[in-house]
Amino acid sequence: MKRTILILSIVVATFIAGILWYRWDSETNHGFTCGYWGQFNTVSNSLAKLPGVTIIKFGCNADVTLEEFGFDITTTEDGQVHVWFSEDDPIRKLSGEALSKALLEKIRKESSNKPAAGNAGWTPQLAIGRNWPGVPEPGR
Repeated sequence: MKRTILILSIVVATFIAGILWYRWDSETNHGFTCGYWGQFNTVSNSLAKLPGVTIIKFGCNADVTLEEFGFDITTTEDGQVHVWFSEDDPIRKLSGEALSKALLEKIRKESSNKPAAGNAGWTPQLAIGRNWPGVPEPGR
């Protein structure tokens, strides 16, 4: 009986410790490269180390896991660029030199997709018949 109570106590204590750790880790970015903010911090640190790149602001979709996140950056060659990392983006799992190379390529790609001026970036989204993902079509 004592052994059962001890095992049950350990299980409950471990469960409570896990909840407390998750709450502590996810509420505030502590700068760790592991845990809830780990991939964000790894990508952010690598972006900040790239020559000619300055992070202006960031955004994220914080949920049970840190799903998507992105950065508005300025570069010496391309001006302001927005880079976004989806939940399944393979770049998020890289580190070191491989991450730096992938980020430079992503920045190059995003800057070439940038509209020249005006509302050119909104044109495909405002096209007639275009529906947003997850939004039902009218009349359904």
